[in-house]
Amino acid sequence: MTNKVRVGLVYGGRSGEHDVSLQTALAVIKAFNHSKYEIHPFYIDRQGGWRSGKALHGPVGSIAELTFETSFSL
Repeated sequence: MTNKVRVGLVYGGRSGEHDVSLQTALAVIKAFNHSKYEIHPFYIDRQGGWRSGKALHGPVGSIAELTFETSFSL
């Protein structure tokens, strides 16, 4: 088995385009070739807090799966 390329995906944010960013992230994740890439999601909530989830090894079914409880500071 070959190693997958790791890709960080940052989405969300405090702007009025927050929801558009989530829709775009969902589309981007679905478009990736998951046999070649491992996606590491980084969600920015509406207050500007950063959150991360586990690496994605396949498409997600909904936007709810793209928002996480685990937060961190930069």
